[in-house]
Amino acid sequence: MEGGVRSTLYKGLVGDPLDISLLLIGDMYKDFSIREKPLAATMGISDEKTLVETAFGLAQRGSVLS
Repeated sequence: MEGGVRSTLYKGLVGDPLDISLLLIGDMYKDFSIREKPLAATMGISDEKTLVETAFGLAQRGSVLS
């Protein structure tokens, strides 16, 4: 087990950060108002954006994590 802070409230998902279901989230919430959409649906996630290594793993260049 790696060191660091761990949450005991939920078990996070582990996997490819650009899973196809993440890329389609904008389509799933297209009829919702901006206030009703989950944050992930407003971030402009795309497979065309460059990934960079961060302390939290891979993230899209220009994201809050990068």
